[in-house]
Parts: sequence; C-alpha cells; structure tokens
Amino acid sequence: MNSHSLYDIAFSLEENIHTTDRVAMISQFGNAENLYANSNFLYSVVSGRKINVKPKTIEKAKQLHEFIVKSNINTVLYSEPEYPALLHDIPDPPFLLYLRGNVSLFQTKKISVVGTRNADSRAMSLTKSLTVELVKSNYTITSGLAKGIDIMAHTTTMSCKGNTIGVLGSGIDITYPAAAKTVVRKMLDSDNLIISEYPPSVLPYKHHFPIRNRIIAGLSDITIVIQCPERSGSSITASLAGDYGRELFVYNPGENYTTNYEGNVRILNTIPVENGFSSLEYLIETINARATSDAEVAR
Repeated sequence: MNSHSLYDIAFSLEENIHTTDRVAMISQFGNAENLYANSNFLYSVVSGRKINVKPKTIEKAKQLHEFIVKSNINTVLYSEPEYPALLHDIPDPPFLLYLRGNVSLFQTKKISVVGTRNADSRAMSLTKSLTVELVKSNYTITSGLAKGIDIMAHTTTMSCKGNTIGVLGSGIDITYPAAAKTVVRKMLDSDNLIISEYPPSVLPYKHHFPIRNRIIAGLSDITIVIQCPERSGSSITASLAGDYGRELFVYNPGENYTTNYEGNVRILNTIPVENGFSSLEYLIETINARATSDAEVAR
C-alpha cells in the first residue's frame, strides 16, 4: 500500500457518502490526499449538497493502516482493475473492500450458494451434491460463512479442490460465527479468498448481514437458494439477485414442506417456473446450457 492508500482508507471511513460521490470526488481532485487538502470544496454529484469530511478520520486511518500492514490484509478500491467487475453493476457497491487470500478469484466465474443456518438433512445433502457438481464445472463458490448451508458449500468446495469466496458481515479480522474459524483458516491455507467491506475490528452486528448480502448477490452471475424461511437473510439475497438482473435458481421442496422452506415457496411464485428445481441433474444441465449459450453469444 502506498501513501495514497492511507487517504483512500480514511475516505472510505467517512459516513453517509455514496460510492458514486466518492468516485466522482476522487476523480475531480486526482486522489484522496488532494481531496482532503481541498475538503472545503466537496459537493455531492447526486444531490448537490455539501459533503463534510473530518480531518480527524486521517488519524483513525493511520492506526488502521498500521494494523492492515502488520496483519497482511489487502485492500482494493472501486476504481482499481482488481475490483470485482460485477459489483460495479449494483446500485450501492462498496467503495473499498478488505481482503485476505487470492484476489484473482474475482476474475473467475462465480455462483453464490445460500441458505438457512438451521438447514435440515435434505438441504445439507443437496448443498453438498450441488457444490461437487459446480466445482466440476469450474465455478467459484461464493457464500457468507454462516453455519448450515454456507459452511457446507465452502467446505465441500475445498474438499473437491475448488475455489471459494467468503463474504463477512464483520471486520475481516473477526470471524463469526465461531464455527467458521476453522473454515476460514482452511480457506486461506488453500489459496481461497475472504472479503469484507467493514474495517478490521468491526463487530458482526445484526444489521450488517442484510447489507453484506448485496455483495454475495452482486459478486455472482447466478445465485442458488437451497433452503430459506420467510424474512431470512437468504430471501434477502435472492431478492437482491433478482433486482440486479442476475440468474436466480430456487429449490422446490414439493407440497409437504416445513417452515424453513416457506421462503423458497414464496420466491418460486415470483420467478419463471424453469428457475425452480427439484432435480439436481436438471439444475446443472440448465446452468451449463445457459453458460454455453452465453459464451456463443459473446463470440
């Protein structure tokens, strides 16, 4: 990280500034250091309102910068080529991401696999079988490192020597839940990737997770929902994937289902019938066929 990165980190800590404004202002002043030197002249490109930045944020950023360097944590800015391209297309992309591991995974084809923390045996078995097949097709598996479906997706990917990305709802130095600590260590030991938009030391507050879910949905061309109750994090991720125009597939539990599938049933009533699946073979065949079609169109 260079000296400008210190000011980029400081600017990322400033509250209530949309990424669109952050990028425009840095473009206007050349870099974040110049921006702070001219902080009396900052106005929102969205609303025209005065933007107030706090010089004392620089002191906080200095401490954070020292910790990042010491802890081998990297950062990537919205404007940098390493930043995941698909996140540029969502309405509220993170200005800066903290990461540990293999940043080149941002450039791979990715599928998000999500579901409830309280998954039943059917959902866990389906997640394992599905992940095995997706890894065979060279997809990087993205999920949220929560217990249940998420951890099953991450661990199965690693057991198959595949690639996986974990998105945290806390600072990148804080792993939550505790059950994910071993998973995170294994991910980093096997050249995978952990990311967060939250600075180090930020705790996993409940309201962070719905915000985090936009990154899970935004990173991938495809999101697959295995099992979700109503008003769950996974149903939020599914809704966001739809809002972003991404492909969404949802497991159809059939007529006799528990409350943990009520989110599935509601979502199934809002998406094309062919995007619901009860057969793993059908899902993999559909995903691979659409990938082939997209590749032919791109030629």
